[in-house]
Amino acid sequence: MYLSGFADEAAEDIENQIRATKEPGWNYIEARQINRKNISALSEGEFEFVCQELRKEEIKINCFASTIANWQKTIDSPLQEDLKEVKRAIPRMKKLQTKMVRIMSYAPLKDQEGNTLPEQREEEIFRRLRIICKMFNNEGIL
Repeated sequence: MYLSGFADEAAEDIENQIRATKEPGWNYIEARQINRKNISALSEGEFEFVCQELRKEEIKINCFASTIANWQKTIDSPLQEDLKEVKRAIPRMKKLQTKMVRIMSYAPLKDQEGNTLPEQREEEIFRRLRIICKMFNNEGIL
């Protein structure tokens, strides 16, 4: 057993996220935001720096906390946006040797008053999630 956490709740930059992770004796981070960007949105240079710091400090990423199908998107959002993120995440996860990805299942559809609609297009949500999960599973990612 091991413990991990969202280190971005302790600090924005990777150096201080690592420091906050090591303080209680942990070795794992659930990577979400680094310098106010999701780990998938980091530039290649930023991502390489993160990898370098993690290796140097012997910290691992146990879960890649993506923005795939997250609360900022509804089922009406273009699927292509999520598929692009999947394609960015996979090689990064392989480089980090991270086998778990966190995805969500889209924000609920609401009416103009902000009430949750009874019809949520579940079939389309599940269809999309099956596509996304298959892409990750084909690469050995849970």
